[in-house]
Amino acid sequence: MKGPLSLARIAALLLLLATAVFAIGIVSERAAGGEASESHPTDQAATTSEVGAGETAAGRGDGHDEGAEASEANPESAQHEEASAGAARPGADLNAAAQPRGASSETMLGLNPESNGMVAAAIVISSLLAAALWFRETPAMLGVVVIVALLFALLDLREIPHQLAEARGWLVAVALLAAALHFTVAVVAGLPLARRVSPGSAAPG
Repeated sequence: MKGPLSLARIAALLLLLATAVFAIGIVSERAAGGEASESHPTDQAATTSEVGAGETAAGRGDGHDEGAEASEANPESAQHEEASAGAARPGADLNAAAQPRGASSETMLGLNPESNGMVAAAIVISSLLAAALWFRETPAMLGVVVIVALLFALLDLREIPHQLAEARGWLVAVALLAAALHFTVAVVAGLPLARRVSPGSAAPG
């Protein structure tokens, strides 16, 4: 009984350590994202405004007289040119394409795992499970810890491609460490659970 209890407490400590690494990764990612957002939006907004101003000046200067004459000669052609010009605006395409991609890449099953509420819930759940596993070891508790640890490990691995695309080696290392810790928690918590449910572990009558 002493062995399984020791493994359960080791799993509880590892779960707390994995939670701390997860919190450090979230804070570091938000800090890096804040620095990037402070440096890039100004240049992007200036470029978009320059493109829009150039298109507006060109449309008013060169196309006003010619467009009026063409519309009088061929109304259908003028309508087609206006529709194609409205569809080819780079600024509108950039804004329309960037927002949905950014929103969809950060969501999972309609939820944002990096939102303040989800992060706080993950930290609270991990801490409560670690405390419960430390003071009270039951097969049900061990099973819940295994499932939750595997789920968190998958979420950690999900962050690795994103951080690689952003060239953030520090955050890739943090995500790998958090995933390794969560997988270790699942294995350590699963060992006493396997001993409890195995046929040979039944007490002799």
